Amino acid sequence: HRRGFDAMMGRSGPLPTAVVREVPRKGQGAMQAYTVASQDDDDSAWRPIRIEVSTQDLEKQRKKKTFCENKGETCDNVFGERIECEAEHVLSAEKKELYSKKILPGAVKLHAERLLVKPTGTNIEVPRTLDSPCDKVTIPTKHRSGGVLGADFIIYAAAGPSSTESRAVWGATCNTWEDSRPSIGAMNFDPKYMTDTAWSVRVAAHEIAHALGFSQEKPDENRNFRETCAWEEASDGGGEAR
Repeated sequence: HRRGFDAMMGRSGPLPTAVVREVPRKGQGAMQAYTVASQDDDDSAWRPIRIEVSTQDLEKQRKKKTFCENKGETCDNVFGERIECEAEHVLSAEKKELYSKKILPGAVKLHAERLLVKPTGTNIEVPRTLDSPCDKVTIPTKHRSGGVLGADFIIYAAAGPSSTESRAVWGATCNTWEDSRPSIGAMNFDPKYMTDTAWSVRVAAHEIAHALGFSQEKPDENRNFRETCAWEEASDGGGEAR
């Protein structure tokens, strides 16, 4: 999976864009909005995709542990597995900072530079119930009561431990708009595999691509997206890193 996505990302240089991280509004908590401003924007209906990232699962929870805090503790991942935390599974303050402020924004930027959508102008409403594994991620209460405005897609990012490499890094679609375009997704990145490199950014971007629906079909067959660069090798099936 990584090779094809890396090839795609390296084939086209960056567009004249800038990433802006919005200051969280009151009541948003760990919600972070990343938008891309284009120097050559026009009046067409197509706009760079706006991906909103929720990192609520990276915060300590009263009812459950969603990530490893210390070696020797146990943590239940989204697949229902009880994992004994090793040192490399721990989401340290440094890795939390790396994930939330470098890896995720970098991954979102890669997509925002390349994917155009037609904004709906309406809130993304999060259903009360979601299928697995999306039902295991932490969703802010406000997202269910009032929805999320100003985004085309929400990704709920977790950093839970994994029992195997195949479940260490994954992305999944959770819900769609009426036109079947994905509106909500979830992803996980085991801290064991996080590095301060472009590789980690691309891995995260690859899993966001799965959550956006580029897993089971060729992107050029998806009429809800317009790409600003070639994607021939971006979709190679499956939703888990191997």
